[in-house]
Amino acid sequence: MKTSKYQEMSELENSYWWHVGRKSIISQQLKKLGLKGNPKILNIGCGTGGMIPLFEQYGQVTNVDVSGEAIAFCKKLGYKNTIKYNGHKLPFKSSSFDMVVATDVLEHIEDDSGALKEWARVLRPNGHLLITVPAYQWLWSEHDESLHHHRRYTASQLHSKLNRQGYKVIKRSYAISFSFPLIVGYRLLNSLGGKDKSNKDSGYVILPTPINGFFINLLKLEAQVLKYANLPFGTSIIIIAKNNSPGNTHPSL
Repeated sequence: MKTSKYQEMSELENSYWWHVGRKSIISQQLKKLGLKGNPKILNIGCGTGGMIPLFEQYGQVTNVDVSGEAIAFCKKLGYKNTIKYNGHKLPFKSSSFDMVVATDVLEHIEDDSGALKEWARVLRPNGHLLITVPAYQWLWSEHDESLHHHRRYTASQLHSKLNRQGYKVIKRSYAISFSFPLIVGYRLLNSLGGKDKSNKDSGYVILPTPINGFFINLLKLEAQVLKYANLPFGTSIIIIAKNNSPGNTHPSL
């Protein structure tokens, strides 16, 4: 991928309603967790670095990605603790991190169960895992293909995968729910032969600035709701889990 394309993606991460809104949702969940003691955080799939400043507010962040170009781009932005890895074995000792975050990464990995197992390996006992993924396989579209996804999930499917790899889920909810009927309608129209107005390289539908800003504000409100409740549907899923160990008595969030 050309450097100019990474620059375009970076700008989307900092301006596009979906990215900015998702960042608000994750920020509220991290606040509620109340992480203490400058924890060590592993950011898997750092991409163009859009989430790094948020994670750095909560601890010492190590960033990894399978793309050398993405790593180079992040270093150019000044994020020094960035490491390329092969997508299978993480270059860290077991129990190295207090928290692992993977925001819209798991759907890119063919062996998602193997990835969850490897993430558990580097996560200390009772350490936290925070992941987001796209919801519902029946919402599959050219957007997923353009982003090189392998699958979409239901909350129960992902919950079961986490259980099998030794995690205990403490927060499970659908997210980005306000846009759910809009996205379903848009993709239904496309499937019936409507004109696809998305960016073919990225899959994004670029909105007028006022509408983009309105959607960001809606997701900020949703982020507040998600602090206290779980939502029954949405275009994304957010899950927080703990690396299970004997005597784990952490209450559900």
